[in-house]
Amino acid sequence: MMPYWGIDAAPSFPWNGSAIVIWNSRIPAPPSGNTPPFAPDCNSDRHSVVRRPPAAQLRKSEFLGPSGALVDTCGAAPCLAPF
Repeated sequence: MMPYWGIDAAPSFPWNGSAIVIWNSRIPAPPSGNTPPFAPDCNSDRHSVVRRPPAAQLRKSEFLGPSGALVDTCGAAPCLAPF
């Protein structure tokens, strides 16, 4: 994992400190011009695509639970959202 500058990686899981989790949605970048949406990208919402994977739902459930801990649901692999 490549940490972001100035943001330390969580030393262990579950983690009760501050953290940022980045999910790769694998959705192509939007066009630079004023063009209408096209299939298959027209139904891909970059904000909600990371809500669907079971690993993301488990992570949110654990974080919002009584312990409030961040758990590692992706293991050594990158966190990838379905596309």
